[in-house]
Amino acid sequence: MQLSIEIPEQLGFELKTIANANDFIINALQKALEENKRKQAVKQAINIMQQQAKENGLTDDILAHLIND
Repeated sequence: MQLSIEIPEQLGFELKTIANANDFIINALQKALEENKRKQAVKQAINIMQQQAKENGLTDDILAHLIND
């Protein structure tokens, strides 16, 4: 698959200095996507826990206090 993106000129100059720039970009994108998936999973888990807590009678104030601790 090919992907075309526009990047700032300075970044383009810097990428030209990296050996195997394609591999570098692919690895960077893979890591960013993995991190994004982890963040989404954490957000989803927090939302589920908050919903379950509310269903069990915890108020928003108590939840906020517990989360901040």
